[in-house]
Amino acid sequence: MKSKFIFWAISYCFLSTSLSFAQDCEIIKYDTRCVVNGSKLTTAVDVTLQINKREGDDYGIVYIPYSKGDQIDDIQASITDRNGKTVKKLKKTEIATRSAVSNAALYEDDFVKVFQMKHNVYPYQVHYSYSYTFSQFLSIADWNPSFYNLPAHNASLVVEVSPTYDFLLYEKDITKTETMTTKGDKVYTWRASDVAPVPRESYAPNRQRMLPNVRIIPKAFRYGLLGSMTSWQEYGTWQYKTNEGLNDLPDFEKANIDRVIADASETREKARRIYHYLQDHMRYILVKEGIGGLKPYPASYVASNKYGDCKALTNYMMAALKYAGIPSNYTKVFAGDKVVPLIKELPSQQFNHVIVTIPNKGDTIWLECTSKYNPFGYLGTFTQNREVLFVSPDDSQLIKTPALSMPDVREKRTVVAEVSSNGKTLINIDIEFRGDKFETFTYLLNEYTRTEQEEYVRKMIDLPEYTLINWELKRQHRDSASILLTAELTTNNFVKKYGDSYVVRNLPLDIPSTEAPAKRSLPFELYYPIYQEESVTVRFPQDFVVDKLPEEIQVDSDAGAYRISSYAEGNEVQIKRSYIVQSGSYGGKGYEGFYDQLAKVKNLEASNLLTLKKAN
Repeated sequence: MKSKFIFWAISYCFLSTSLSFAQDCEIIKYDTRCVVNGSKLTTAVDVTLQINKREGDDYGIVYIPYSKGDQIDDIQASITDRNGKTVKKLKKTEIATRSAVSNAALYEDDFVKVFQMKHNVYPYQVHYSYSYTFSQFLSIADWNPSFYNLPAHNASLVVEVSPTYDFLLYEKDITKTETMTTKGDKVYTWRASDVAPVPRESYAPNRQRMLPNVRIIPKAFRYGLLGSMTSWQEYGTWQYKTNEGLNDLPDFEKANIDRVIADASETREKARRIYHYLQDHMRYILVKEGIGGLKPYPASYVASNKYGDCKALTNYMMAALKYAGIPSNYTKVFAGDKVVPLIKELPSQQFNHVIVTIPNKGDTIWLECTSKYNPFGYLGTFTQNREVLFVSPDDSQLIKTPALSMPDVREKRTVVAEVSSNGKTLINIDIEFRGDKFETFTYLLNEYTRTEQEEYVRKMIDLPEYTLINWELKRQHRDSASILLTAELTTNNFVKKYGDSYVVRNLPLDIPSTEAPAKRSLPFELYYPIYQEESVTVRFPQDFVVDKLPEEIQVDSDAGAYRISSYAEGNEVQIKRSYIVQSGSYGGKGYEGFYDQLAKVKNLEASNLLTLKKAN
């Protein structure tokens, strides 16, 4: 009887938690325990994964990241087969230690322990555990009950501190299930169960924002220097003091700055020249050393070595500006393709990048110091429209970077098509890109080969078959926030004969693709607007006449607008189209209206066409 019970329990463990094996892998157990003891933090992690299919084997590759000075203890791992039998235990010789050096890095203080646990009969479970000890820390816990966007059946966070230990607490979609006292310490527990993966949907918010989250931040800390998280001002003061004494420019670099700004008198022009000097002589490379990657290398280091990471290049730029008599401020930001809002009520290290802010008597100048190609004062999609920490000696505060506006993202396309009697068409295209496509094509122009660039150019020309005669990418000047693509091509597919009619193909606008409301659960987030304009001129032979012009149409919604108009004169037709979408978050009824407009626009793009016919 006892053996039957054991078999039933093992079978239940595997089969009932596998969600019918719909997932390649799932989290059976994910327990985290954080203990603050004096000035040290010990974090223990205990995980059980169930791998259901061969496609899930890579989840058995375990990465344990750590930094120089962190202590990792007691790494253990094993595999249990579907019958509950332990079939493998991890050996110490199977654990590799690697530098966590990224492609852009010269050297770092970050490392990773890595090993793989793999079996060839499915399902199987991987169990692993380890612990860290930190002597310096800015965060006690930043916990989600899942990782890798896997379903999690059971997860817990336990935090143990002394009764007098002061901390800041942030809870999202989860609250403490227990608070108790053990051996004089306060023990807090959070539990979560049956946490579903965040759906993979287009234009969705950052996935981590969608999960339950617990963050615990010490009010007072030592991280190199003593600091406080009681307010953003206090945290900014700590960062300012951490950076003090690092603005030392060597004499040879001061001479270079003198030469660069020799005949400039205005603040903006001096700053522009110094920024161009930075772009031309320094390069970005990840150098993550020092106190957790939060302390910049000195300006003298960058001046001598001609490289630095975002912190070092920003610090160098500020030192050069200071030498030129221009005050500026170190500014911390969470950069990336998605705008991730700060948790404003939780002063803490929520940033991954730094930029320079020059107040300039209200005419604020923002400088991205890691880009060799950005126009002066251009932030772009990477850091626009988000709250940042403006660091100053005694008045650090949250401010906001400017949002990209409609003119900032406008894409203007001009097409001239010469149609011959046999349908072969010569097409000249001019496209002025701004915003994200400006950034993409500027990088292509400077970093990719001509052949690689042409691959992207061809993707921009939405025709099934054509011969590309020539093309060019060109910026007007280095501080221009637009780039021009010109192309000349021939095709037999621009005009197609259907019976007695000749249908002229649209070159479609770039309309977002997204899920129908019934299939979507997350808000649709557009972090900057869409603005496209097109002017198409179609010239045709004298023996053709217009059969049907595109209808004049206007589609408006709260989200944006689509317009098309056309007119014919002689053997020429002009068609004008525009499409705009406001930035914002669209969910619920708002998303339904947004999607309805998208569907109407796509239908019009496909159906509202110019047709020609032979003259009688």
